[in-house]
Amino acid sequence: MNNSGEHIIQQTKFLGIEFYKRTCLEEHEVQINARQNITEYPGLLAIGNEPEIKYSSLSLGPTDWSTITYRSIELTLLDLIINEFVELTIFTDKKSYANELINFNRFNYYLIAKKTYDGHDQLSSRIVHSVKYVEKERGQKPTLSNIIKHLIDGHIGTDYYKHPQKEFLKILLSSYRAKLNWITLQSHYRFLGMYSRHEIIIEPKQKAKLMAAYEVLQNISTTLKQESKAFYLYSDKFYEIIKSDFHRRTSKG
Repeated sequence: MNNSGEHIIQQTKFLGIEFYKRTCLEEHEVQINARQNITEYPGLLAIGNEPEIKYSSLSLGPTDWSTITYRSIELTLLDLIINEFVELTIFTDKKSYANELINFNRFNYYLIAKKTYDGHDQLSSRIVHSVKYVEKERGQKPTLSNIIKHLIDGHIGTDYYKHPQKEFLKILLSSYRAKLNWITLQSHYRFLGMYSRHEIIIEPKQKAKLMAAYEVLQNISTTLKQESKAFYLYSDKFYEIIKSDFHRRTSKG
């Protein structure tokens, strides 16, 4: 999307006095040129790059669920953008109050589905669905925050959890295991079944492919952050939004 120029998005007046005005100052697509078709399963790259994924019914365990969850979504979004399934656009708005006595600008990002997703990756499919849902069904601007909220809602609902990132990954892994025979779950039970420990096992050849693809896509991400200010700001915005969204779902008890 090219720069559309400055235009008023929303305006509130009473008796000729302007109380509020929101103006779009600029918006343009964040152009990303990088190697396409790196992997068939971008949603599994962060998971496959981990030495092991273990969890129990009683404790969090050694796995860093937050980092894996954030990186899984971030890399899958990047893969969708690179392969032109979605378009990433940055926009800058100006908000004015009381006949422009008070003004401030803000930048944000939104995503638009460019073409039908025809791959087999579970997370990619769900992200594209969230982009389309927010844009068409809810009638909202498909901002990054709206899309992430819908994506997480679709996985774990709107309840509170002790470790919501862990719940997200468990459900995501279950969806992959249902489709792929090279991902298995080994369970170990103790105390008459009241305690269980689970380990995700990925077939070695497939794990090697995932690790190689992870390195390629992660290097692309690092290079983009170094060379593109718009992408660097997007990455910061992504982590700010996703951390906040999971935080508000964390139970206080």
